[in-house]
Amino acid sequence: WLTIPFCSAEREPAGVLVFFLFLKGWFVFEINLFRRHVPLWPGHSPYQPQGIRVIFTDGSRLIFRLSGTGSSGATIRMYVEKYTSDPAIYAADPAEALKGIIEIGLRVSRLVEHTGRAEPTVKT
Repeated sequence: WLTIPFCSAEREPAGVLVFFLFLKGWFVFEINLFRRHVPLWPGHSPYQPQGIRVIFTDGSRLIFRLSGTGSSGATIRMYVEKYTSDPAIYAADPAEALKGIIEIGLRVSRLVEHTGRAEPTVKT
């Protein structure tokens, strides 16, 4: 479900997403599907799909991944990182400091639409 707003049929980043973020003042450096090495049995691929990364020109990132079984008990994770050189932001409430990038992440992933949840069950 998550690749739909991010990638075209050829698995390339969708221009619509990049244009949307540009209008919001966020400049996309790269969008990619990432994998990590998972040791498996012989004959199985050791590189398992992990999720989607949206990397911005200022170093900020949105990362989406599905963990768990993929059916029962699965967890959708949205990781948010924002880089700033403003020391006043360092002590700010994270929800407030990250508000803009969180809104973008929720909108482009359509998490509320897909899950029916407007708030996360866990914030770390």
